[in-house]
Amino acid sequence: MRLPQKKGLFGLSTGYKTHFSAAETVTEGQLESCLRSLESRPQWWTSYSNSRQNSVVICQAARFENEREEIIELHRSIVEGTIKLDHGLQEALKVAATGLSQYKEFLQSVEAMRSKLVVSMEETEIHFQTRLENLILDMGVHVVSILEPVVSTVRNLHGSTASLDKNIANAAEDIKNLRHILKLFEDEGIAWGQQQAVTRQQDALAMSDLVSDVQGDMEKLSGTVTNFDSALEWLAGRFVQILQQEQDISKRLSNLETALSGSQVIAEDLRSAQLGQYELQEHLLTNMRTSQALVDKTTAAAANLQTIVDDTVKRYEEPFNRLCWCTKP
Repeated sequence: MRLPQKKGLFGLSTGYKTHFSAAETVTEGQLESCLRSLESRPQWWTSYSNSRQNSVVICQAARFENEREEIIELHRSIVEGTIKLDHGLQEALKVAATGLSQYKEFLQSVEAMRSKLVVSMEETEIHFQTRLENLILDMGVHVVSILEPVVSTVRNLHGSTASLDKNIANAAEDIKNLRHILKLFEDEGIAWGQQQAVTRQQDALAMSDLVSDVQGDMEKLSGTVTNFDSALEWLAGRFVQILQQEQDISKRLSNLETALSGSQVIAEDLRSAQLGQYELQEHLLTNMRTSQALVDKTTAAAANLQTIVDDTVKRYEEPFNRLCWCTKP
């Protein structure tokens, strides 16, 4: 009986010989050991002959049975390994399918977000255009409403200034005439002396009336200047209103800048989503490469197993045929 030997890959003995012949040299000690091992075998193993001539064939049959058990065990381990590989492939396919479905869902969510962002940007652009047009129209209306009174006031101011110049010129002319008249009166008074006392009194009364008229003209001129001051105050008030409207326009422009900043934030969110999509694509490609490598390794292992099985069948085919030939009656 053979001693237990060290097992190799897939349960094969490391010291196993691929070919053996019926004329293999067997020592007497080996035959005795083989015969003693036959005592534990069934009766039909010893029913052939008790002669030592058939001991070699019987020992070869025992060896063949042991090797057949090894082949059966090897086949069982191959089947179990194949089942495990099949389970691994199924798991890899499930993982790949799950990753693909998640990637499709991510693409759909990104596309929906992109569509919403495009619609939002279009609505925002339309809203901004509408607000800007309304703002321009309001500014035009306010400017026109401001300029019309200003122009009218300036025209009135020019008219008042022209009237004031005319009044001043008339007053100067009146004063010049008055001086001339006074000069005449003075000459006449000196010339006529006392003889024209009554006439001088009349002239004095006339001169008093003229002075009253001049004072009245001066009061009118003062009233005109007061009206001019009032017009200037009103114009200053209108300029204050213009400044307030400019401040309102500045606030609207600030709100417009805030809305544009919000659009920039939305654009940054879209960029972050695109980066996440790129990372998910890289992860999916890595999983697919890993699955492909596992499939390649499984295919190579299956090919190696098939080669080993073919070699094993070829290795035991000839001894089995010889054993069958030897056991024929």
